[in-house]
Amino acid sequence: MSSSLAPEQREWLDGLQRRALIVGAVALIVCVLGAFFSPTQFFLAYLAAYMFCLGIGLGSLVILMIYHLTGGAWGFIVRRILEATTRTIPLLAVLFVPVACGVYYLYLWTDPDKVAADPSLQYKQIYLNVPFFFGRAVLYFVLWSLLAYLLNRWSRIQDQSGVWAARSASGFPPSDSRSESATMSGMPPTDSRSESATIMAERMQRLSGPGLVVYGISLTFAAVDWVMSLQPAFHSTIFGPLVATSELLSALSFTILVLIWLSSRPPLAEVVSPDAFRDFGNLLLTFLILWAYMVFFQFMLIWIANLPYEVIWYLPRSRDGWEWVTWALFVFTLVVPFFSLLMREVKENPRPLAKVAWLVLFMQLVFVYYLVVPNFPDTTILDHWMDFLTPLGVGGLWLAYFLYQLKQGPLLPLHDLSREAALHLRELDAEESHEEEEAARV
Repeated sequence: MSSSLAPEQREWLDGLQRRALIVGAVALIVCVLGAFFSPTQFFLAYLAAYMFCLGIGLGSLVILMIYHLTGGAWGFIVRRILEATTRTIPLLAVLFVPVACGVYYLYLWTDPDKVAADPSLQYKQIYLNVPFFFGRAVLYFVLWSLLAYLLNRWSRIQDQSGVWAARSASGFPPSDSRSESATMSGMPPTDSRSESATIMAERMQRLSGPGLVVYGISLTFAAVDWVMSLQPAFHSTIFGPLVATSELLSALSFTILVLIWLSSRPPLAEVVSPDAFRDFGNLLLTFLILWAYMVFFQFMLIWIANLPYEVIWYLPRSRDGWEWVTWALFVFTLVVPFFSLLMREVKENPRPLAKVAWLVLFMQLVFVYYLVVPNFPDTTILDHWMDFLTPLGVGGLWLAYFLYQLKQGPLLPLHDLSREAALHLRELDAEESHEEEEAARV
């Protein structure tokens, strides 16, 4: 079974990459031109679109680390998709530059006059100040990029196979004569491939546990810095986990769509099964319930406390058309996907599962706008054309780079420890289908 892209598949991805790049570049150029006339609107729309794309990248990093901790056939199938998505984090660091340039337009705590008139802002200047804001952002991206780099580097070493590749990367010589002979021939020993795969798998597993802790802490601070501080009078202890669950939903929905998109062609067509799709449907349902719980938990705590500095977050979201967005989020992010994913025929069939994933992904974009835009007074839905064009610009550039990264290696890991489990699952599905056909004939 070949794990590489077929020539026609690579050509197809090349065409899509070019189109995404052109659309993204043109849309972003138009928005930049519009920034000269309405800079605040540009930076506001850009921040929302950026946070959505960042959520897909960071959410994929979390799902990848969860797989390295748990294993399973589901992760083997999408591991390359997740790794390609995590390799877009350096690009996302570059795309943060416009947000950094727009801090004086976006954040109230950067205005000296408003800070001087508000004692609470003066108290928060220890944390909310521009140099510290930039320093924390650099730290976040260093941590996230380092996690992504190590996981991808060790994955490439695992693909190379053999103790020789693993130990040479670590500075250790081969340990036995078989490794020495393999080194002389330029090939890793065949019987040591499983040992090499285990070495790399253990490294990625050991990194993933602390990595999830690092992500949780850094993402909480990043959510406070970049979104919650848009309204500095408001604070919520659940805001970081709320943003994190939104990122998981976006990342998993995107991964499912890419998987379905590639599953009709080799090599994924040879390993993907209805049971695998059902696993992803169940995982999407789990993340959906977790996100809904976080949204409800924040609302419940604020409603019970009924404190002015907390209620102010919901006031702008209950008028100017945002109340309809609230109901749309409830219906199309929770109710419709929830009941759809309860049905086995939806989760096992690519077409209906893709529709649910598209709906969840789009509504998470709406949710990010719901978090960001109403923090500014007198903003309404359908407020400005940049709100629609900026996601195309940022998303187009990000998607083009993702597709470039997706083409850099085989679509399936070469020596993943869950490979046999995925193939066995496909064999079981084939046997079950054969038995159903025989039963139908009888």
